[in-house]
Amino acid sequence: MQTSLIQNAHGDLVTDAAYDFYGVRLATCSLDHRIKIWQLDESDGTWTAVADWKVRGRFHSLMGVRVTGCVARPTVQQ
Repeated sequence: MQTSLIQNAHGDLVTDAAYDFYGVRLATCSLDHRIKIWQLDESDGTWTAVADWKVRGRFHSLMGVRVTGCVARPTVQQ
C-alpha cells in the first residue's frame, strides 16, 4: 500500500518514529517536545493525528517509552 507523507507533522526535527504491530498507528517524537500518535486511513493512505502530548524534559527517542491510554486519560510513561 502506498501512503502519503505526513505534512507539518511537528514544529521541529522528528527524532524517532515507531509503528504498531499492524502498521496502522505511528508514534513520533520531536525536538518540539511533542509525542504524536497517527492513524492510517487504509482506504486512501493518509495519516491523521489522533493524539498529541506536550512532554517535559528531553525526549529524543521513543525507546523505553510506553504510550498507553483510554479515551478519558491518555498517559506517557518512561
